[in-house]
Amino acid sequence: MDDYLDDEFNSYFLPDTTDSTKKGYGISVAVRYFQLAHPLFNDVLIKMYDITNTGTYNYEKVVFGTITGSMLGGDGDLNDDIAFIDRQSNFIYAWDNDGVGNQGQKVGVIGEAFIQTPDNDSIGSFSHFSITASPPMNDDELLWSRLKPGRIDSIIPSPQDGDHIYGTNYFSLASGETKRVVSLLAMGYTKDEIGQKVLAARALWNSKFNMDSVLHSAAFTNLNNHRELSGTEIIEWSSTRTGGTVDLWYSPDYGEHWALVEKLISNTGSYQLATENLQDSPFGLLKIFIKDEQGSVYALALSHDVSVNNASDGIPFIKILDQGFTKDDTVRTNTQDIQILSADVEEDSLTMEILYSIDGGNVFSLADSLMILSDTIPQTVSINITTLPNSHRMIFKILVSDGNSSAQVVTDRFVKMTNRDTVGGIRRKIISGFAQIPWRVTIVDSSRLTGHDYYLTFEDKDSTTGAYKKYLTVFDSTAGYNVLSQQAIIPNVESPVFDGLSFYNEDILTTKNENFSRWNDSSSSKLTYTFNPFYWSGSGTGLKYKCFRMPNDYAVIFYSDVVDTSLADTLYPNTPSNRISAKPISYRIKNLTTGEFVKTVFFKTGTVTTAFNIYFKEDIQGTLKRTWRVNIFDDTANAPMPASDTLYLYTVKGISMFDTLRVFDVTTAVGDYPELPLAYKLEQNYPNPFNPLTIISYQLKVKSDVSLKVYDILGREVATLVDEVQQAGVKSVEWNATNFSSGIYFYRLQAENFVETRKLVLVR
Repeated sequence: MDDYLDDEFNSYFLPDTTDSTKKGYGISVAVRYFQLAHPLFNDVLIKMYDITNTGTYNYEKVVFGTITGSMLGGDGDLNDDIAFIDRQSNFIYAWDNDGVGNQGQKVGVIGEAFIQTPDNDSIGSFSHFSITASPPMNDDELLWSRLKPGRIDSIIPSPQDGDHIYGTNYFSLASGETKRVVSLLAMGYTKDEIGQKVLAARALWNSKFNMDSVLHSAAFTNLNNHRELSGTEIIEWSSTRTGGTVDLWYSPDYGEHWALVEKLISNTGSYQLATENLQDSPFGLLKIFIKDEQGSVYALALSHDVSVNNASDGIPFIKILDQGFTKDDTVRTNTQDIQILSADVEEDSLTMEILYSIDGGNVFSLADSLMILSDTIPQTVSINITTLPNSHRMIFKILVSDGNSSAQVVTDRFVKMTNRDTVGGIRRKIISGFAQIPWRVTIVDSSRLTGHDYYLTFEDKDSTTGAYKKYLTVFDSTAGYNVLSQQAIIPNVESPVFDGLSFYNEDILTTKNENFSRWNDSSSSKLTYTFNPFYWSGSGTGLKYKCFRMPNDYAVIFYSDVVDTSLADTLYPNTPSNRISAKPISYRIKNLTTGEFVKTVFFKTGTVTTAFNIYFKEDIQGTLKRTWRVNIFDDTANAPMPASDTLYLYTVKGISMFDTLRVFDVTTAVGDYPELPLAYKLEQNYPNPFNPLTIISYQLKVKSDVSLKVYDILGREVATLVDEVQQAGVKSVEWNATNFSSGIYFYRLQAENFVETRKLVLVR
């Protein structure tokens, strides 16, 4: 990158006296980012900038700066970010104040630092600001003041949308000279973790990326096997250099989290460790960072795992070593084996609870409970998942307790899809309703089948928070009571089991059908329109009006003359601007699903353009409720209502209170038809890497026009594996790459509107 186009000086300043075409400062920057494939550095990004003065002018004062918009917690997670500078350890850290992101996820900490600058590698300036007060990037004088070495903002620790600028100290840049700045970005759970990752990155850089030098220039000499530590212990180490200092860190959870024990310990090869200041743990780790006399980190060493056991009651430990699947994998087995490491430092017996969540971790239910031994070797937990609901968002939580305290771990999310027999068409009926979504009733446990007659009914919950919730109730008409009541409906997830059965759905929110909604007369297509659920937010009150997504289709019929009168309505707050009067109208809205006409509220807005605002009020169980809203727009001012035309509004219909299903006489585990995939999916090829044969599997939920092609890394098509119409089901195809060279390839599945691409690697 360079500043060639930056001619803000209008040619009054030329950076190169020999070349009048060169503008700006005549400075170019070569950039390279490094991220190492090593567990110590997975969360560290090293950024190298070589800054070159290509002109003839010698610059006396140059500052290199970085502006960071942290966006911690993601877009929409507002007013809770803040950043500080640790002057002693020379790094900046930023965090999310409540620790919760925009989707409810846990949010950690980011850290930034310089690991090489032309002066002393230290941060010369730090300016923190709320995003609303962010400095314009074209205001050179303001940026210069923000980056002035020695400026360190004093920050009130108040959550905000906090961003920051930090810079180096001054350095000179003579004509033709190149100087290097290296910075890093680190991610972790705590400030302390950021601190140790900054140290590790500095050691890596100072050793010129010599990993062997970083990891083997120092070593613990009396922590090479598992030991129990208590009271005051002497720990010893060796290093390839004498002198300098040592920073000592401790992890109570086998390396998941780290905390600084003490820094700037004299590098004499031994240290008296007061273990009572450490958290008790059966699997603790110690780590040292070695610095030379100038304070530059050059090596680190990791101990064997140790037990720290003092007078206090320790917290049980659990860690997943192998969960048996990768994130979002599909698991179809009857049992899931998870390898764990679990122990209690006092060697108490542990109670283990295995819980599962079918909604991605919001609500957990108990799957099993058992006693386990406290052990220093891995153990395998076998979970029977056959009778657990199938779900596209399954998560396991494993909790261990010694009776006084507990610890827990969670797996990644995965698709739990145990093969089921299904209740076929002769034993299930649609009694009423309009839903247009795939659904089925599955047989989870044939030993519990009763053969009873069940009615499945649904309820829509309109909400003032914008969340539209639906619930399932299952009534056993043979026994005369509900076997399920008000169970939340989660798309792509089986319901709780009732008498050996479960309800599976792929529900959607009822919304506009874009493919069928249209004007009848093409001449009216110049009028744009929107069709959405009714929504109104009371200004300054936080109040949001309820609406109901009626699963109906409509026709807005326009006439040349007045044919009806709209309803009067008032929207909170009760002010003149929110009162809508009844008006004569030249349109009627017909409910095409029921054949009835719909009552509406109407008002006209706009001064330069015109908007016709219509919202529906429909009879729902004897009460008029706001349902849909259509807005029609004309580009001219005070335009007349359209005449002699019809606007058709169709919906794609999810489950609603109008739907009732019946399931009856299910007495065997034999379904009436084989189970077919409920979604399109492209699997990872196997094996991968491969030579020269590999299998690519995929699934089709309905009969589809299928294309499966292979492309090289430049995007050129190199092979067509499938190009035909195929029936629904699980498919696989072999690719013989005998005539292809080693390298990375991509394979792409297109089936109707579904498209997915994956990478494969051919190794000769």
